[in-house]
Amino acid sequence: MIYTGRFPDFALRAIDAWLLAHVGVDFYRMNMDWGIGTPFVHLECDFRSPATPRDALLIAVEIDKIGTSSLAYRVAATIEADGRLCFEG
Repeated sequence: MIYTGRFPDFALRAIDAWLLAHVGVDFYRMNMDWGIGTPFVHLECDFRSPATPRDALLIAVEIDKIGTSSLAYRVAATIEADGRLCFEG
């Protein structure tokens, strides 16, 4: 089984890749070079099915809510081989 603490890391890395693809800059450069960022104040994750280190995960990132000074991301990970939902948050 995959260590539970890895799932938030997977989600945060997916968000970083999403920012790079859609904004053109990763989280670190956005904070350091542009002086803006999206600090995380809340993390929630629901586990739907187990995954092993042999499973490839496909992680989708969406903007769930846009506030006046914040964003809420929604992340869903599926297991590539069979499409089972692994975790979401």
